[in-house]
Amino acid sequence: MIRRPGTSAIVAAYDGAIAGVGIEATLAPGESRDIAVLGGTATCDPALGFALPEGDYEVVVDVLGASIAGPNSLPLLSAGPVALHVVDAS
Repeated sequence: MIRRPGTSAIVAAYDGAIAGVGIEATLAPGESRDIAVLGGTATCDPALGFALPEGDYEVVVDVLGASIAGPNSLPLLSAGPVALHVVDAS
């Protein structure tokens, strides 16, 4: 999700390629793994059109796993916030 810095206001959703599909890792608490991703953004406000306007934002990634614990359940994965500065490249 992309939000305004310091808020929980979601202004855009991820819209792009996904890197790292099929990568598997077991991480201990506090460990991390970097996966390079190149993608784009799509605004949540139809009045703005497709592209996220210029400005400063934060990127937060939350992947929710299965709601019932068990041997096949997925963990909750979270990353961010990471600063994002959008510029008009046209």
